[in-house]
Amino acid sequence: MRGSKWLIGVTFAAALASGCGGRVASSVGGESHFLCETDRDCAVHGAGLVCVERVCTSAGPSTGAISVFGSGGGGSSSSLVGSGTGGAPASSPPASIGGGVSTTGFASPDGGLMSYIAGGVTRDGKIAAAYWTGKVEAAALIDPGTGLVSFMGYLGDLAWWQDALVYDAASNTLFAIGQNQNSVARVYSLSFDTGSSHAVDLVLPNLDGGQPQYSLGGVTADGKLVGGYWDAREVAVLIDPTTGESTYEGELGSLYTAAHQLTYDAATHTLYAAGQDNGAVTQLTSLALDSGRTTSVPLSAVVDGSVQDFFLGGVTSDGKVIAAHWDGAVEAVTLIDPATAAMTSAGALGDLYWWQSQIVYDAATRTVFAIGENATNVSSIYSLRLGN
Repeated sequence: MRGSKWLIGVTFAAALASGCGGRVASSVGGESHFLCETDRDCAVHGAGLVCVERVCTSAGPSTGAISVFGSGGGGSSSSLVGSGTGGAPASSPPASIGGGVSTTGFASPDGGLMSYIAGGVTRDGKIAAAYWTGKVEAAALIDPGTGLVSFMGYLGDLAWWQDALVYDAASNTLFAIGQNQNSVARVYSLSFDTGSSHAVDLVLPNLDGGQPQYSLGGVTADGKLVGGYWDAREVAVLIDPTTGESTYEGELGSLYTAAHQLTYDAATHTLYAAGQDNGAVTQLTSLALDSGRTTSVPLSAVVDGSVQDFFLGGVTSDGKVIAAHWDGAVEAVTLIDPATAAMTSAGALGDLYWWQSQIVYDAATRTVFAIGENATNVSSIYSLRLGN
C-alpha cells in the first residue's frame, strides 16, 4: 500500500431505552450512559444519575467492559460479549487486531444491532448520524475516539428514505430527504445548536412512475443541498431546504445504475457520482456546477467476475475523490483522480464486512470514517487516516 496510514476501530454501543423516548443508551470504558435532556429523564434509570451534556452519567468500575441499558431492561444492565472471548463478558481493554485495528464487541439486549447512517463530521470531530428508534428517525453525534453516542433530536416525521443524509458544518445542521407515513416527500433539517427540527414539502418534478428517490452529496456555501435522482438518466439538482424547491443543474453523464451516494467538492463546486452506464462500464462522473460541464472516466474493480460498486465519501484538498470498494478480502479505500482515473490505495477499513456502504471524511484530520460490523457481527467505528 502506498502512503502512510493510521487505522483504528472503536466500538460503540446503542439500544432503545425503555421509557426514554427512543433515546440511545450506551456505555464506554465501564461508565454507563442513558441519553437525556433533563435530570428527570435519568432518575427513572437509577439513583445518582444526572444529565450532563444530554448524557445520564454514573461512574462505574473501570473494567473496560461494555454494558447496554436496553428496552425491557427495567434499568438493569446487560454485559456484552466481545469476539474471541468464548462467551465470557468482556473484561479487558480492546484487543488489537493486525494493522492497528482495535475492536470491542457489543450487541443490543434484544439481539439486534442498530444501523447508523453517517451524514458527515462536525468541526470537533464527531460523526453526525441518524438511526431508526422503532418509531422515529433520530439524530446523534458519535465520538469516534470513545464510541460515545449523544442524542441530538428527531428528524420530524421522516419514515421512508434512501439514506439521503448530509451534514452542514457551517450551520451545524443535519439534513435529510425522504417521505413521511403519508408518502409526502419532504426536506428535513435538524439544528444541532438549538435542537429544533424543520420540515418542508419537496416541490417534485413531474416524473413517470412516481416520486424520485433522492441522493445527497453535500451543501453549498449558500445553504443549498446538492442532490440527484433518476429521471431516465441521473439528474443533479440544488435544493433549497427552506422552500423545498429545486434548481436543475445538469445530467451526470451516461450513468445508468449508480450507488445512492454522491459527493460534493465545495472548493471546486463539483458533484461526483460513481456507477455503471447501460453497457455495465463502471465510471466516475463529475459535474461542474459553475459551468454545467460533465466528464466521465472509467474505473476498474472486478472481484470473481462481479463488478464492484464504488462508494464515495469526500474529496481531498488536492482534488482526489475518496471511495471505498470491496476488493475480495477487505473494504479498500482508494483515492481517485477524477481527470485521469488513476487510483491510489489509501488502506483498508480493517475487518469491516457488513455496513450501510457509507463513508464520511474529516478534512481537518484527513480521516475517513465508516460504521459497520465484521464477519462475526461485532459492530465498530472504523477510522482510517490518510497519508500526507
